[in-house]
Amino acid sequence: MGGHGQCFFSLFWLALRSGIGYLWAWKLTERAREWPMRSKLLFILAGWLLLGIGPAISQSLNLPPRAPGALTGTQFASFITPMPSPPAAERENWIYAQVMSGNIPDFLRTLAPVTVSAQINGINHTATYYVTPDYLAIGSDADYFLEPGTPLLAQRLCDALGCTLPTRKMVNQIWTQAAVKLAPKTIPPSAEMTTVPVFAEHNYMVYTQRCASTNSFPLGALVSGNKKDVVISSKIYAKLQPGVPKPVVIYGWHKLDGSPIQPLYNGHEESYADYSHGIRLVQNVMLVDGIPTTVSSVLTNPSLAALLSDEGPAEGTTSTGVIQVPRYSPAPRAPVIMAPPRAQTVLPGASPVFRLLAAGDAPLRYSWRFNGAPLPGATQATLALSNVQAAQAGFYAVVVSNLSGVVTSRPARLRVNTNVHPALFADSLDGNTSAHWDLYWGAGNGVADYTANWAADYGGTAYTFNGFTNIIPPAPNSADDGARALKFTVNNNDATEAIAAVNLYPRGRLFSNNFALKFDLWLNYPGGAGGAGSTGSTEFAIFGLNHLGTQANWAPASVASSDGVWFAMDGEGGVNTDYRAYVGNLSGGPTDLTVAGASGLTASNSIAAIYQNLFPAARFESAGAPGKNWVEVELRQTQGILEWRLDGTLIAQRTNTSAFTQGNIMIGYLDPYTSIAKPAKDAFALFANLRVEDLSTPALTPPIIASPPGSQAVGAGGSATFTVTAAGSPPFAYQWRRDGTNLPGATGSSFTLANVQPADGGLYDVLVSNPAGHAASAPAVLTVAAPEVQFLSASVLTNGQVQLIFSGLPGQSYLIYASTNLVNWTPISVLAVSGGPLPFIDPEAADYPARFYRACAASTQMLADFEAYAPGTQVMFQPPTSSGSTSGFLDSAPNKVSITNAFPAGHASDRTLAVAWSFKAGAVNPWLRLTTFNAPHLPNPTIGTNQVLQFEIYADRALYVGVGFRETSTTAAIGADGGSSGPIEWVGGITDNTVTPPKGHIVPAGQWTTLSFFLPYEPARSFYLGDGVLTSTTGKGVFEHLEFVPGGGLGTYNVWLDNFRVTDLGP
Repeated sequence: MGGHGQCFFSLFWLALRSGIGYLWAWKLTERAREWPMRSKLLFILAGWLLLGIGPAISQSLNLPPRAPGALTGTQFASFITPMPSPPAAERENWIYAQVMSGNIPDFLRTLAPVTVSAQINGINHTATYYVTPDYLAIGSDADYFLEPGTPLLAQRLCDALGCTLPTRKMVNQIWTQAAVKLAPKTIPPSAEMTTVPVFAEHNYMVYTQRCASTNSFPLGALVSGNKKDVVISSKIYAKLQPGVPKPVVIYGWHKLDGSPIQPLYNGHEESYADYSHGIRLVQNVMLVDGIPTTVSSVLTNPSLAALLSDEGPAEGTTSTGVIQVPRYSPAPRAPVIMAPPRAQTVLPGASPVFRLLAAGDAPLRYSWRFNGAPLPGATQATLALSNVQAAQAGFYAVVVSNLSGVVTSRPARLRVNTNVHPALFADSLDGNTSAHWDLYWGAGNGVADYTANWAADYGGTAYTFNGFTNIIPPAPNSADDGARALKFTVNNNDATEAIAAVNLYPRGRLFSNNFALKFDLWLNYPGGAGGAGSTGSTEFAIFGLNHLGTQANWAPASVASSDGVWFAMDGEGGVNTDYRAYVGNLSGGPTDLTVAGASGLTASNSIAAIYQNLFPAARFESAGAPGKNWVEVELRQTQGILEWRLDGTLIAQRTNTSAFTQGNIMIGYLDPYTSIAKPAKDAFALFANLRVEDLSTPALTPPIIASPPGSQAVGAGGSATFTVTAAGSPPFAYQWRRDGTNLPGATGSSFTLANVQPADGGLYDVLVSNPAGHAASAPAVLTVAAPEVQFLSASVLTNGQVQLIFSGLPGQSYLIYASTNLVNWTPISVLAVSGGPLPFIDPEAADYPARFYRACAASTQMLADFEAYAPGTQVMFQPPTSSGSTSGFLDSAPNKVSITNAFPAGHASDRTLAVAWSFKAGAVNPWLRLTTFNAPHLPNPTIGTNQVLQFEIYADRALYVGVGFRETSTTAAIGADGGSSGPIEWVGGITDNTVTPPKGHIVPAGQWTTLSFFLPYEPARSFYLGDGVLTSTTGKGVFEHLEFVPGGGLGTYNVWLDNFRVTDLGP
């Protein structure tokens, strides 16, 4: 922003008399010009109204954050491996859904700039476009999978994300500017090259290559050479190959010498993708000559297309570079639900979030339903509920639509647990707790045939549901990122068919009187509904009470001993008795109470109405059976009555007349039939979140906020303390939040903020929890009074210089002006307030009989802070020997301009720009012109003639530094490429710049220094075709070079630069 608002001065008058300072203060307006002069030395100090700072431009993919528990690259590759290809529709739906949900590595989100130039019809043009730094990948930075895809997938993603694909010429440009050039890794051609296992093999090869360079070039650096590109070309629609009416066009895979392995080729159908293909997204919005436009517009414009395309008649276009239809044309695709919202069980006061994965043409529209009725305003892919209570328990589904169709998700059940009792025993089973359990097995042939996989990671485990591939979601009582459980298999680990079982008992436990066993259970079975298309699918989860815990309890009547009371159920409803009850016999096998008619079950067959209602076809593949879904299991013993509940519904109840009235609990898995399940990998059970509760004591009471935190108003620099008092069943846990975001470490009943600043203002609340629920307090408002913008003090130092103490708003820049007559003001410094008051010393004050000061808020814009560039990248400047004006003064080495993360201490940054050169021995009046002329990144940056140019610099030897300003009269935005034609003026100096080379501002050796060039006030002198005056019809030109004159002799110089920025000067 340019101008300043009306201002009011805080005025100080400091008089020196007999060595004693007197300080008076009063207010007057800017119009005041006459007032008593009491001393030769007088200071006026004023604060001007605050002005904002312009935002930095950021180029990134418009995707949500990666969700908790999202698949890793390894998990995703494993998950999609069984999917058929061709066709690849299901696989690519999953890729689309993963990308659009945000499951990509963080390093792909920030786009890399590619700047190119071309002369077209005698006119020079410069363009910058932005690309993903590597090819499309699924997963995290630590575990990602570079996923090949068809052009149909690529185009759908481009349409949804405001992107396009590169052309052949752009692929070449990207390779040229890539910081990381990888040698292509090839796999011999075969029929398997379009399959996921080969994709994964190549991904590992490329990943290993990339890891070798991450120390020098961290993830996020521009990479090329590891894949062929799916490209935009006229050959999508022209110069077609016989029998390939709708091709994919591929190109690239450059060798280290710059030659591509793959010429431009359109011989594969658009449904084809092999391991070598990569999708690199290019943001459609770009800059041409500093003006925003789109890649698509450039490619169809004969006056600009050659910037990005080298196609001609050989590719089917009549105008140089023009691609008339710069896109593929996928058929319309209706929405498909890839992963429905998951069932959840929460405590009162919780804030569950339902998430959905869907694929289909953008834009997708969402409408959430609760028990079938629309939820007003619930129109996003996620549904966040807050402070839920029992009335919000029920079924949540979402209707997804686009222009091509409508689909409704499976309903997800939300249970609000209002009946929590103290825990006697608990094991979430998400870790390896095998040392605390005893395991027993049984097998008809006497050979162990089971697995018990502790803390099994099921997050990427695929299962089929009505013909569609799904991922097993977290258990109802698990967090969104919880995907580990205890996994059982039986009778499928060898080729011998035999009945088999496995039991687990918590070691050394005995439960008596009134208690309940609760856990989450997933029963998986092979095949479709009812096990269709498979064999041997019927296996049972088993669980019981009052066991001895010293032997296997399973179905055979021939065993010597059994104990406890236990229950069983299968997953697909494949037999007459899908729900069973047993009682042990210390002298023989267990009694099947279902057969005996004494089970207490409402019904034993899945076709019964109770099970059809409990497990309906709308949510379960096999209606009436609990398989391929999480269910909550509960066994109760109260006053001698045994109960079995599924998802809160009572399905069995009987009086326990057996001798087994106390003992241990049991969980396990049983195959009572000899046939082996096929496919065997699809037959298993998952147990999670096991808990034994004491029903002899009353249910726990959820927390209640008895005394909420109160609102406060404090001044900047003060402190604020918030306190809460809760009632309910202790102990309580606390989590303080600001504007809904958790505050790390704020976990007590009170919370204190010290040295508060205006940015700390907001809404503060606390979430109080206990095992029975959560309660959020009403928010307390923290208001922080901003510090007054003013000079706090002024003092004359012993050397005659003046020190001022300035107070302003954190994050704001201020210009400090000086005057000798209150009429003519000259800017002398820029202060950036970060925290408390800032000291400022005016070294020139001793040269004036009277000196006045004022401050005003200013707008600062960063040109380059180098944080987004990988180490080793050349940015902003050409190498030192590039300028013919000064190359004769320099040795051939060193000759470096590159980003580094290793630099002298004393500077708060992660990366700086390192420059190194050497002045030749015997050179007369040497200097270095470090030019921005058409540099690879940030070339020819535009700055204004009425601005301050600042940067930080460290030199290992003393230097004089000046600035070259090219008078291009550009209309480009500040920081954009302002062109490379026009006179050049030397700016800045300690003299009138009458000597060659002129000496600029001094930089002492061995310390970080901030240099400030107040452009309209600095000495100027012509360097090239100039006249010694900054001239521009637009008020803008180009920061063309830095001028370095040695101050420490000849030889090698090492310099580090950072934070190039400009601040607008007021009128």
